[in-house]
Amino acid sequence: MSALALKMPKEFPLTTLLVSLALIGMLALFYSVVKGAVQAGEMRKQAMAAQTAGVLRCNALPNGNGTKACRRELIDPAAVGESALLATR
Repeated sequence: MSALALKMPKEFPLTTLLVSLALIGMLALFYSVVKGAVQAGEMRKQAMAAQTAGVLRCNALPNGNGTKACRRELIDPAAVGESALLATR
C-alpha cells in the first residue's frame, strides 16, 4: 500500500504550479485593493481636516462680507480663482 500512496500522477506538479500562481495572483490583487482603500481613506481624512480648518478660519473672522466670502470659498474653491482674476483686471 505504501507504494500506491507515494505514487503521484504526472499532472500533479503542473496542477500545483497553476494553483500556486492563482493564489499568488489573488493575494496580489487583494493587496492592491486594500492599499487603494487605505489611500482613499487617508485622502478623505485630509480633505475633512482641510474643510474643518477652513470653517474654523471663517468662523474666526469678524462678521460681515469677509465671512460670507470666506464661506463661499469653502463651498466653491474655483470661485476664488475667478474672483482673484476679476480683481486684477
